Amino acid sequence: MHYTEPIMRPPCEGYSILIEATAGCSHNKCTFCSAYKETCFRIAPMEQIRQDIVEAGRFATFMQTPRYLDATTNYVLSSAGTKHNERVFLLSGDAFAMSFKDLKQIALWIHEYIPSTKVITAFTTVNDIRRKTLEELKELAALGYNDLYVGTETGSPDILAWIKKGHTLQDALEQLHRLENTSIRYSVQYITGLAGSGNGVKNAVESAEFFNQIHPYMIGSSSLTIFPDTELGNAFAHGTFTEASELERIEEMRVLINHIKINTFFSSQHISSMIPVVGLLPNDKERLLSNLDRVIAELKSMKMLPKYERNIV
Repeated sequence: MHYTEPIMRPPCEGYSILIEATAGCSHNKCTFCSAYKETCFRIAPMEQIRQDIVEAGRFATFMQTPRYLDATTNYVLSSAGTKHNERVFLLSGDAFAMSFKDLKQIALWIHEYIPSTKVITAFTTVNDIRRKTLEELKELAALGYNDLYVGTETGSPDILAWIKKGHTLQDALEQLHRLENTSIRYSVQYITGLAGSGNGVKNAVESAEFFNQIHPYMIGSSSLTIFPDTELGNAFAHGTFTEASELERIEEMRVLINHIKINTFFSSQHISSMIPVVGLLPNDKERLLSNLDRVIAELKSMKMLPKYERNIV
């Protein structure tokens, strides 16, 4: 198998087969991200991808995977009888940047050599989706592409421009609505603390307004880690960006959840989050808000707020 560091995948893909389709990130300009600063984006040779798929198919073994909620159907998928080789995650930062032709060929190889595969998934950007026609997206859906991870990070137009995601809110709305016209499910991402101290509530309200206009099966929440070798890290070092406290981040998450009106699954189980918050919205909203209120009250009662270590290796 061929892998180029850093190797990153969503928490819920911990039991998926990882196939390197690309290395690095095709955008690689986000002000907060240092993940691929030392890795030039490249598409893996197709023959290498084929060989890795063949090897994965030869050695994949039966394993049980954890139970998880499918927010689209409100159904708890059981671990009983599931296999290690039912999901394939294409590395790396946004493998969906590959051409339709290459993604189609990869899917055909996966189904040939790992025939029990049910889902092929990857990180993607709004612009990756834009570059594909609706007919191409529908064909990819038919080939098993599903559960795509869209790096939205925020729904605030000001924060979105500042972090240099490379798309506008209108771009995101248009492309996610196009994706909804296929059978491809997708999740979106939100980063608490991204707006800095004093700005989290506004970011949460604006982001909830954005999320309420789309239909993600999941909203995955992480919390900002400040890396020194980034534009945001430089702003922090020079005092032009003030880091949000742990209390502010949790209050921001509470505001976000409280303002979300759509049916979706919410999860903050990322390693960067101080506390895990997991539930189905709106069914579990009151429980989640109540739990967050208890944490907020406890933090406010402390003489000194704790600092959660986010040293992600």
